Amino acid sequence: MESTKTRTIAVQAALCIVPFIISLTLIGDPLPPQPAPLGKQIPVQPPDAYDKIDVKESLIAMEGLIKGSTAEQDLLAKEISAHSDRYIPPVLYALAAALFRNHKPEGALFWSAAAQLRARYDIARCADVSVEDTAEVLEDEYTTEIRQYIAANPDAYERAADRALKWDQITPFNYDCRWINLHGMGAFGAGPVELSKPESKWPILHLNARTDFLEDEKKLLKRLRTTKKPASGSPKTAP
Repeated sequence: MESTKTRTIAVQAALCIVPFIISLTLIGDPLPPQPAPLGKQIPVQPPDAYDKIDVKESLIAMEGLIKGSTAEQDLLAKEISAHSDRYIPPVLYALAAALFRNHKPEGALFWSAAAQLRARYDIARCADVSVEDTAEVLEDEYTTEIRQYIAANPDAYERAADRALKWDQITPFNYDCRWINLHGMGAFGAGPVELSKPESKWPILHLNARTDFLEDEKKLLKRLRTTKKPASGSPKTAP
């Protein structure tokens, strides 16, 4: 039974359906009614390796961050913050969005930066090149309002990004980095045999991801400070 659920997740994620829908599939909640498909439907059987990708804990956390009450989201935020090494980047994106909704912009800025850092690295070490746009998909899903806040508060973002870089350097990777493969065409059997690049390459890939993040941060801050707008409409910070 678990194998069937994992295969369903793989197919949906490969289509870049938002992680929220993926979590509903895993946990067993019914999906909303879907329109009748057009044309002949061809069943897709993801490779067996995808059955072994372990993301259940993270997806349960994501559902709580998206569907839970404010109190439940606060408890989850504390749990994830205390054990952030165990959660895949989409959870950190969902955490950032929850914190922003709950008027905690500083935490939202930090976790959105942390999520982007880890997502970049996981994309870099994935053997399936079709996942390269996954970070942008997650950014669009979870951080649209956060990016608007950043545009008006570049100094706050700089502080958060610097903290995220330090956090990334000292925080272990105790989650299944192959979550990213669920977003690629390999879930349809169209990707490489190996899910990840050789581990011997991971240290340089991690360094490159951090370097690219820092360079992009500098470019963004330079652009924002050149055209900085008033911070009207920013959420109130929780006392």
